[in-house]
Amino acid sequence: MTREIYLAGGCFWGAEHYLKQIQGVVSTEVGFANGHLENPTYKQVYTDTTGHAETVHVTYDPAQVSLKFLLELFFKAIDPTSLNKQGEDAGTRYRTGVYYTDPADLPQIEEVFAAEQQKFDAPLMVEKLPLQNFYRAEEYHQDYLDKNPTGYCHLPTALFEFARKAKQTLVLLALMLLMVACGGTVPDPDPGTNPVTPPIVRDVTVGITRSGMGDATRNYYIRCLAASGASCRVFPQYTTTEELAKTYVDQVDAIIIPGSFSGDTTGRGTYDYKVIRAAIAAGKPLLGICQGHQSINKVLGGTTVLVSTAYPNTPIAHKVVGEDKENLGLNVEAYFHSIHIDKDSRLAALLKDTLVMVNTSHNYSTVQIAPSLKVTARADDGVVEALEGDKILCVQFHPEVLYGKLGLKKFLPIFQNLTDEARAAKAQ
Repeated sequence: MTREIYLAGGCFWGAEHYLKQIQGVVSTEVGFANGHLENPTYKQVYTDTTGHAETVHVTYDPAQVSLKFLLELFFKAIDPTSLNKQGEDAGTRYRTGVYYTDPADLPQIEEVFAAEQQKFDAPLMVEKLPLQNFYRAEEYHQDYLDKNPTGYCHLPTALFEFARKAKQTLVLLALMLLMVACGGTVPDPDPGTNPVTPPIVRDVTVGITRSGMGDATRNYYIRCLAASGASCRVFPQYTTTEELAKTYVDQVDAIIIPGSFSGDTTGRGTYDYKVIRAAIAAGKPLLGICQGHQSINKVLGGTTVLVSTAYPNTPIAHKVVGEDKENLGLNVEAYFHSIHIDKDSRLAALLKDTLVMVNTSHNYSTVQIAPSLKVTARADDGVVEALEGDKILCVQFHPEVLYGKLGLKKFLPIFQNLTDEARAAKAQ
């Protein structure tokens, strides 16, 4: 006998595609739940005046998947502390919720909610309610990503593979290996076949500011952090106020200010400045990458320059041409130049005394260096490639780009260093 549950996880195109990958899910349909307008159309719901939430009706076989396991996987695909917003989608129609039809399901639901709340200082914003009503959405919304494989989706594609691989018997291992608090974003895992493999202890959490990176970049960072023993939290929205920045920083032990390669950069610099200031005030370690490197330097009193102006002989060109599945990074067509690393620097020690490497050209770089930072690497054309300070490491290059293009599997120590510094700071 099958059972049912109704799950609201932001845009229902991606939420449905994720949930239908789970073994034991018999069928899915998308629609609108718990609103006050009868038989609404998508256009009506889109106005945010109907009270409805975009919702997936999940029918599952309890002999193959328990409700508890299903909900645990559901929480992996959402940011449960974000109110009325998932990914780039904002509005009450994108709120998250678990809507049940059988009160007997409530104890399992409450158990999962209690466990999830333990992972966050902020309260969960996921509704936990009886289903009041549900209206099936128009046909073109059903199985949308099956019909439109390149269509919009707020979830990273790696999450779908995760759902396909997830097995009921491996839930404890999967949760311990993938306990990443990242706005519903997770790496593409391979939990293996041995359910008794000792778990990695994740005793620190690293936050990543939300903008400036595409899915492949974000997933690369999460992979590296997971391998270093850290869980991850991608900040779910722009830090528009100092108070919000402090709230996010207080929830993590270290912060990555990412680069902007293949991602949205609209207005993100001024938001990152707030996070950087809050992190420095709290004594939290920082890793700046590309634009993040520049932003940290600027907050501490340095300046940024347009490379083509300061270094007119430097060619500026780079283009993403796909992902390198083997090396887990991006392939990039670009002009490359040599980077010379100070042999006595922390970066040289982390990269195992690699003193010369290559990088793509940049549009911007640091020029006046903040007094509290030290230049530890330059390109052959003079562009600053790395800065170091107390609990601060900044690199102009993109590890995820070089990792895929050049096969340089050397960059994990940079993330391990951040995790180790976070652990040490936390112990003080």
